[in-house]
Amino acid sequence: MTASPAVSDIRDARGRFRPGSSGNPVGKPKGCQNWSTRLTPFLQDDDFETFARKLIDAARDGNMTAIRMLLDRFDPKPRGRPVGIVAEGTLVERC
Repeated sequence: MTASPAVSDIRDARGRFRPGSSGNPVGKPKGCQNWSTRLTPFLQDDDFETFARKLIDAARDGNMTAIRMLLDRFDPKPRGRPVGIVAEGTLVERC
């Protein structure tokens, strides 16, 4: 059994990984496929529209999981802070 490095060797004072020492140093195996790629061969041509229609119908019937899924895809949370754009003044004043 090999000795594991001390936590202070792997993480900094804030608890984040130090450069070069991640929590998964080996990473994903080469050729590993995500779920979408794995499931695509099993879908038929009309399945996507059928599933989308069922999801929309479930949301209309009050299924909160379906509603959340649709809202997350069609109206995602904004990332970052909004930036105000100033249209008046010279270029130097706007910067």
